[in-house]
Amino acid sequence: MSARPKSRASVQPIVLGRGTFLYVVVTLVLVATLVVSALLHPAAYHQWCLRYYIPSVQDRFGFRAAPVSISGSEQRRLGIVDVTPGGVFSRAGFRPGDIPVDYHGGETAFCSVLQAAEDRAARRYRKIDVINLSQWDVGWEARRELEIPDVLK
Repeated sequence: MSARPKSRASVQPIVLGRGTFLYVVVTLVLVATLVVSALLHPAAYHQWCLRYYIPSVQDRFGFRAAPVSISGSEQRRLGIVDVTPGGVFSRAGFRPGDIPVDYHGGETAFCSVLQAAEDRAARRYRKIDVINLSQWDVGWEARRELEIPDVLK
């Protein structure tokens, strides 16, 4: 004969001591924080890039960026509105009206490329595709690949 399973009424609840309970709560809070941070990271990085990082490096690289309107739509994208003659961006071939583009978001990729230009070891990550506003209607075929030179001398 097989033993009969205990009835639900005879199962005792798990009782945690104060230290164990505190450990479980702290662990759950940390895990929840990591999950939320992982989900929000791309948006937070994007906002940091646009609001703080790009404005902080414009003089060093020789450009000004601002949201530009795309003709024929209500869409606005980050675009290069001014390039300093003889500056880093001028030497790289940027022109006013260039809009950074990327399969996964031109603004974030642009920020990453600027950061790579400040790191000698990151030479292979300094390339960015741009489409000039005057050729936006042509589409992806109008893109140019530019490489930002080393800004560390």
